[in-house]
Amino acid sequence: MIKLMHKLISLPALDRYVIFSITFTIVYTIAEFVMTLVTGISHDVLTEWVYKFFAGEVIMCALIKIFKLAPKSTVIEKLENAIGFQVEEEDE
Repeated sequence: MIKLMHKLISLPALDRYVIFSITFTIVYTIAEFVMTLVTGISHDVLTEWVYKFFAGEVIMCALIKIFKLAPKSTVIEKLENAIGFQVEEEDE
């Protein structure tokens, strides 16, 4: 258990968030299933929105990881370091 916690802490924040999202979705699914069996009441709309939210979050994390999205200032800073002179930013 201690080794598992150490491995989780050493992961990047994005990976930990994806693990949290998937774990929360599984725990919510089990809890909702049990609640539906016990009470006979199904929370369809809440379940739908929980799945939409966490699916969207996991997809966004995957896109960030795949395309290595970074803030504009970071990209400009790396570009300036690579080319050797300052780049002017456009005001929008």
